[in-house]
Amino acid sequence: MTAISAGAAPTILGNEAQISAEKMVIRLLHDPDIVALQDRIKAELATTPRGRTADGGDRIETAVLQWTAGLIFDEINYASRDNPAFVMGSDTAPRRWFGHTFPGNGKAGDNPDAIYRSTVLDGRGRYEVTGRIDPARPSAQLLFSVFAGTMTHPVAAKETEDTTSNPDAGIFRNLGNLDDTQLDIAADGSFRFLIGGEPQDGVGHLPTEPAPCSFGCRQMLLDWNTPPLRLSIRRLDCQPDAEIDIATVKQSVLADLAGVIGFWSNYPDVWLGGIKANCSAPPGAREGGWGFIGGVHFKLEPGEAAVVTIHPGAAAYMGFQLTDPWMIAPDHGRNFTCLNRAQSVADTDGRYTYVISPVDPGTANWLDTCGMSEGMGLMRWQGFPGGASDNAGLFHDFRIVKLSEVAALEGVVRVTPEERSRQIAARKASFFSRFSAV
Repeated sequence: MTAISAGAAPTILGNEAQISAEKMVIRLLHDPDIVALQDRIKAELATTPRGRTADGGDRIETAVLQWTAGLIFDEINYASRDNPAFVMGSDTAPRRWFGHTFPGNGKAGDNPDAIYRSTVLDGRGRYEVTGRIDPARPSAQLLFSVFAGTMTHPVAAKETEDTTSNPDAGIFRNLGNLDDTQLDIAADGSFRFLIGGEPQDGVGHLPTEPAPCSFGCRQMLLDWNTPPLRLSIRRLDCQPDAEIDIATVKQSVLADLAGVIGFWSNYPDVWLGGIKANCSAPPGAREGGWGFIGGVHFKLEPGEAAVVTIHPGAAAYMGFQLTDPWMIAPDHGRNFTCLNRAQSVADTDGRYTYVISPVDPGTANWLDTCGMSEGMGLMRWQGFPGGASDNAGLFHDFRIVKLSEVAALEGVVRVTPEERSRQIAARKASFFSRFSAV
């Protein structure tokens, strides 16, 4: 767990808006009315088919905590929409910094290779976004997106939606995307674009609608030591009061929590059309053409492992991540629950084979289930030259094997226990470096 002492100078991610929001989240997580509502929801989830499984039941406490923290962030953003500021949208790793311990927050399949920054806009307004990346350590992809509506009130997936071809269907409607190839990034890494109102010649622009709009950034990392981009947003048409009333946020949380958790707790059943146990879903295009995502649902018996083989194709970014049955990620800073292309080792034929197992099989690309026998796997491909248009050859196969058979996998690179120990130590240090970057 990252440790930054109380009274320390702000960091890129640990800025005033972030720390203020986290302290409000912590206060509300301990509010007796919210705790009582959480307890009722946890009891209801325990009666569901997923909650009655061993792994699903064991992870209810964590899932509800992460969903609640995520919702409180969303409600804070919504209450601040007249004068927005960026906060980290989703990060499930617990952290201790600036005099408090934050438990993490998430929704579903939150990617540890992404530094998510999010806020909510008054869609009637006009905004300027400025930022600066480190030119010496560029990201694999930088993506800004505007959506109609907010995550506070997710839209249930429609039965008629083809969620296999559109994995983002049923959440909210995309209004536009800007990625790093469309931004005018100066030699020092700085950039600027506008949101809302009329476009301006020579300046990047994203549209809005005259309603609350979600706005977010994904900074995709292959090297976890890459510093977060510096990012700010400023409203241009007026400067409203930025004061937030915690009582109003609390009432919104009490009104919305059951519905939001109902949506996310059911999301694994509809994501990519619903993936049955020990089956996979081929890569589907993300709305706006910025990448592909595919999935697997593993359910292992003792002595079994799942083996998945994929190929990066022309993608600048490729990553594979495991989650629990609720699609909440375990602590990825300390465990091998995810690997991107830079952290993985190619097979001798150029593909990448990953072994999903609760015990270390000795293969370079091990994905640790953290003791779980069942969960979900998310495979992502992003940053295609000219946009994502062809998923041919990205996904090769998914199969269940005996752990004793893993050693015989042809062309798969192996590591020693000493090498694994060094990997784990380096992984922890590199992941938590994003929080201390100044």
